[in-house]
Amino acid sequence: MEKHIDISEENVVVTLDGRMHDEDAELLGKELFRYIDQGYSTFIIDMAGLQYIDSTGMGILIAINKQTQQTGGSITLAGLRGTVNELFEVTRLKKVFKIQE
Repeated sequence: MEKHIDISEENVVVTLDGRMHDEDAELLGKELFRYIDQGYSTFIIDMAGLQYIDSTGMGILIAINKQTQQTGGSITLAGLRGTVNELFEVTRLKKVFKIQE
């Protein structure tokens, strides 16, 4: 999986491409939790280029979402497509996250 992270004032913007497996998800989680520790609480995850996400990846996103909500922030998932979109629909996680089409 490829990732690119941009910081713009209060927002952490993460662009993901490829396939997210457990090792990728764990590394991403560690990195995003470091941003939370630094005081960032608003995350935008651009998933338009993401073709696959496993349960570890979904779990990391849920954990980040929970942590940001506790500090008054949020996580927005953008560009959900294909199988990734279907997975978020089937698991009803689209009701948990802010979704930007």
